[in-house]
Amino acid sequence: TAERPGKGDGNDLTPNPRKLNNIGKELDKLGRIINDMTPVSELPFNVRPKTRKEKNKLASRACRLKKKAQHEANKIKLFGLEHEHKRLINGLQQLKQVLIVKCSKPVSDNTEESSQQIDKIVKSATKVKIAGSSTEFVNKILDRVKAGDPNGGLDEL
Repeated sequence: TAERPGKGDGNDLTPNPRKLNNIGKELDKLGRIINDMTPVSELPFNVRPKTRKEKNKLASRACRLKKKAQHEANKIKLFGLEHEHKRLINGLQQLKQVLIVKCSKPVSDNTEESSQQIDKIVKSATKVKIAGSSTEFVNKILDRVKAGDPNGGLDEL
């Protein structure tokens, strides 16, 4: 997509699981660096300010990365929820058509057939369940990225 000048990728709502995975790796690395640093209280007085400043710089970077990661995770959630919503709306429209046909026929006609049709529509419409478990959804997508799927299976929804 061609971007306007001055438009950061913060306005881009395209989900990018690979980017989220990379941010996670970077956060892990930063966390290890921060945790491996000698506590300021155990250092000589003359180097404490410099070490504290360095540690704060790393912590600030980690904070910014966490914010970016949350934004990326939210984009994945939004994508999944929109997809789930479309499936449900489509399923409701299909069910409406089946019910219109069923109600316009005599009671004994095709009851079994329309029940099977309804079951099939409901199964298809509720195949993707993200609302209420969006965090698990994002984690599943991330696991797929780690397993080698660059898009985390989002294109299969």
